[in-house]
Amino acid sequence: MVDSKLFNYWVLTGQENKGTRVYTPKKAALGNTQQTEKEGFEIKENGEFIKYEISPAGRPMRYIGHYEISGNTLSSYFKNHYLDSMFTIVALDDKVLKIR
Repeated sequence: MVDSKLFNYWVLTGQENKGTRVYTPKKAALGNTQQTEKEGFEIKENGEFIKYEISPAGRPMRYIGHYEISGNTLSSYFKNHYLDSMFTIVALDDKVLKIR
């Protein structure tokens, strides 16, 4: 069973050692404009995975795909397979998601 805390819009807010990336919910990041303009993703209960990036021209880009979860590993899939990704959930609570 998937932890319901995972279903959120996550914004990249930092990195730790050993390649761990730190994300916070978008609502928590709204007070800091720089954080809301960084990359992020949204995980929905219906299986939808939305990746948010900033183009080289500075415009926000949104890509819609789907995901699968096996244990602590989440795999996301898109029509453009170059966007596919896989990560391991290291930590999760109401305020932070850490992945590697």
